[in-house]
Amino acid sequence: MDKTDRALRKQEKKAKLRAEVAAAWQNDEEHEECMQGLFSEPEDFYKPPAVPTQRTYTRPSDPSHPVVIHLLGSHPLWGHMLWNASIALADYMDSPDFSFQDKTVLELGAGGALPSLIALKKGAKRVIITDYPDKDLIDNIQRNVDANTTPEQRAKSHVMGHLWGSAPGPVLDALRAGDGVAPDARFDIVIMADVIFNHPRHHELMRSAQSTISVTDPGASVFVSFTHHRPHLSDKDLAFFALAESAEFGYTTAHVLSRYMGPMFERDFGPEEVRSTVHLHIMHPPSTSTATTTATTATTATH
Repeated sequence: MDKTDRALRKQEKKAKLRAEVAAAWQNDEEHEECMQGLFSEPEDFYKPPAVPTQRTYTRPSDPSHPVVIHLLGSHPLWGHMLWNASIALADYMDSPDFSFQDKTVLELGAGGALPSLIALKKGAKRVIITDYPDKDLIDNIQRNVDANTTPEQRAKSHVMGHLWGSAPGPVLDALRAGDGVAPDARFDIVIMADVIFNHPRHHELMRSAQSTISVTDPGASVFVSFTHHRPHLSDKDLAFFALAESAEFGYTTAHVLSRYMGPMFERDFGPEEVRSTVHLHIMHPPSTSTATTTATTATTATH
């Protein structure tokens, strides 16, 4: 098979995935806008595949040992980018004031999986890293784990596909397969880095968190970092927290950080400052809602 045949096969696979994404967003008013540009090429249009890239992340706590994040050349589910919300959350997690020692962690929609890698490096007992069950995405996450962790850290991780809102059994089984993890364990921390822009999937996201997070750990938390990439839809981004606080889920939420980082996309519409700012909220499930939030005063840091 020559290079052209391989490239065409990849395009066929990508077209199939795009169709799946389109079906998931069927009849949603945001579909055309959020997926803009993905379906504008003729079916027989040939374009050489985008070249994979990598980004280097410098840890605040250990700048002499950077983390190298490998990224796909392109992907319909935006898994080819290292998002500002992941970087800001990784910085927050890498603070000397925050410990992951003996914690169990689940990341949803991991992409490059930077926050999960920080959790592993900071002593987490078990880290389950998930994204949409597409082979390219999952293989790339595993590559990042292999490239950035020690054998001991790697043994505490598991990379797998997970559809938001689907049965939690496989994810919980992967957690409980870890050394020293109780047979009925659930996660101490759930990570959502720049995923709530996917407004039609808010319920599914919350169901994945609700069905996997610990109901006995008083410190159980969901970390949600995000940017208003489409400022005119910021109310829909924030609707995620209203849903979390609703009677259906009963979470408490606290805004703990806002940080200017520059826009992800220079040519996007809307105020640049809004598109450039990452926000972090921490949520607690009902049984732990009286626990003290790690930080409750919103702060702003400019880089």
